[in-house]
Amino acid sequence: MLRFIVRRLLQLIPTLGGLSILLFVWLQRLPGGPEYALLPDDATAEQREALRRSLGLDQPFTVQYLSFLRRIAQGDLGTSLQTGRPVLDEFFLRFPATFELAVSAMIIAVTIGLPLGYLLGLTDMLGKASGPVGLWQGLIAGLSCAAVLLSIRLARSARKEIRRARATTLHSA
Repeated sequence: MLRFIVRRLLQLIPTLGGLSILLFVWLQRLPGGPEYALLPDDATAEQREALRRSLGLDQPFTVQYLSFLRRIAQGDLGTSLQTGRPVLDEFFLRFPATFELAVSAMIIAVTIGLPLGYLLGLTDMLGKASGPVGLWQGLIAGLSCAAVLLSIRLARSARKEIRRARATTLHSA
């Protein structure tokens, strides 16, 4: 068992390395560059260049990546665009509520899912599976649609909040 855990932990190293490269390249390849995502559309070329220098985007790709890794290893995940506070502080501020929500959802899912799964298994053994299976498929489809619609709504709300935060930051500066 110990050998299995050690092997899995060793496999984690190249996985995290690959993910860090993918994340870094993805952030670098944003349309127009990161400065277009961070600054308003009417920002001047001088403002964009100043932001590129302040973020170190004028340095070679490898220097930027190594700096990115160093900051991540030190726990510096950057600054929140909405609040201006460190991202790690924001994470720890919101983690308890997120954890509570996840545990509550798991309790509800297990409380409802185990009895329903048991009943579905019984009806399948008795050969009367068509009704409950159809009901089960309908429930899954309905819940999936609700989750997709909720995620679209939350994404729109988040986009509005980010725009509002940017406008507030620009007007106060």
